[in-house]
Amino acid sequence: MESPSASGAWLVHPDGGNVPLGRTCTIGRAKSNTIVLAHEKASRHHATIHAQDGAEFWLIDLGSSNGTRFNGDRVVRPMRLKDGDCMTIAEHAFIFHQQEALPETGGGETVIDSRRTSVEKRWLLLADIEGFTPLSQRLTPDALARMVGQWVRTGRETVEGHGGRLNKYLGDGYLGCWPGTADCAASVADAVKTFRNMREVSEPKFRIVIHHGAVSIGGGGAESFGEESLMGPDVNLIFRVEKLAAQKQVHFCFTTAAFTLMGDLLALREVPGEHELKGFPGKHRFYQY
Repeated sequence: MESPSASGAWLVHPDGGNVPLGRTCTIGRAKSNTIVLAHEKASRHHATIHAQDGAEFWLIDLGSSNGTRFNGDRVVRPMRLKDGDCMTIAEHAFIFHQQEALPETGGGETVIDSRRTSVEKRWLLLADIEGFTPLSQRLTPDALARMVGQWVRTGRETVEGHGGRLNKYLGDGYLGCWPGTADCAASVADAVKTFRNMREVSEPKFRIVIHHGAVSIGGGGAESFGEESLMGPDVNLIFRVEKLAAQKQVHFCFTTAAFTLMGDLLALREVPGEHELKGFPGKHRFYQY
């Protein structure tokens, strides 16, 4: 079977037809979805399939009432799709196919054609659920799936509502980005305020890390902002900072680069001490909100 999609990936519909997958495929009862399911068990905005890192496709349930099944199990957090996987929504079973898989690199890094990369500044936001394992032990799978799905959906709406884009889903979290211009600092700060209000009034509890830096971009550049593959030391840095923030129990953590451009927009205070980050020489200072 050949893929009808330029991305090399498609869904086989229960009626036997092919549904080509682009950057984002939304599924649900609302007519605005890519795939409209006129079924009482389908939520208006039920699930989405998101392409990232060149050739990865991730299935995300958006907090639907009746859930999404992935190879028979309810989706409780974003799941990476592989050729032959089955997803079931409102009794409709779709089979995912992908013409070519990503090369195995051994290190988990993304393989990008260097001839199509550029280096640009970006604001980066990393969100991650705190204590996912004990949360999964406390809640039923259905309750956990609805909670995480609603959190992901609200987070995406928050980032996009303040001019950013969700670039990558990460299992227990996601990576958002904004153009790296100084005037975007206010938009990022407003998004952080919204996230803090979210954390105060609802579950799950989560951690946010904000950084401003230069990233290598594959797959488009400015004309496809938010859809590029983001790589490089500054992307790695934000993941290291998230681990440090978890150890220090800092819920909203800012790098020095972010603090320099945003310090007058939010009431930030220094995280006590200087800190080491694996893979990044020297001592580093961080700030919290």
